[in-house]
Amino acid sequence: MEVWADRFEIRGGIVAHDTGFLLEAGPRNDVYASHAELLFPSPDLLSFAFDPRPNIGVSIAPDADGISFIFAGLNWDVPVYGNWFVTAQVGGSLNNADRLTEADLQPGESKQTDRLVGCHALFHLGVGFGYRITPDVSIQFYGDHISNANLCDNNEGLDQWGVRLGYAF
Repeated sequence: MEVWADRFEIRGGIVAHDTGFLLEAGPRNDVYASHAELLFPSPDLLSFAFDPRPNIGVSIAPDADGISFIFAGLNWDVPVYGNWFVTAQVGGSLNNADRLTEADLQPGESKQTDRLVGCHALFHLGVGFGYRITPDVSIQFYGDHISNANLCDNNEGLDQWGVRLGYAF
C-alpha cells in the first residue's frame, strides 16, 4: 500500500454532533453535521515529523442550535495492515457558538440546554480508522474533538463521530 503524503485528498461525510466520546453527551446530541476536509501534499519541510499533510476543513451543523466550525492543522495517515490505516490530526478551529460562557445564557436557558465551549478559537483533534478501497478511494470511521484546554472560562468542548469517504488525486 502506498503512502499518500504526496497527494491531495478530499474527504467528506456525516457525523453525529455532540455525541460524548471524550466528553459526556451534550444537550444537542440529536443533531447531525456535514463534515468536509481537504488534505494537501506534505511539504518537504515537514519530513522530519513523518510527513504530515496540512489540512483544512469544515463541520456544518444545519440545526440552529448546533455548533459549526472550520479547522486547519496537520494530518497523519499511518498504514496498519494491507489497506487498513489510522488517522491522527492536530490543529486549531474557529466556531460559531452563540453561548460561550454562563454569562451568555438568556433567561430560561441553562447548561443543560447549551454546550458552553468557552471561546471561538479552539484546539482541534481528530482520529480515524479507515480502509483504502482503491488507490484513490477510502472509507473511514472518524471522530473529532474541539475544546480550549481550559484556556477560557468554560471548557465543555464538543465531540463528533461518523463516517466519511475520501478521494485522493
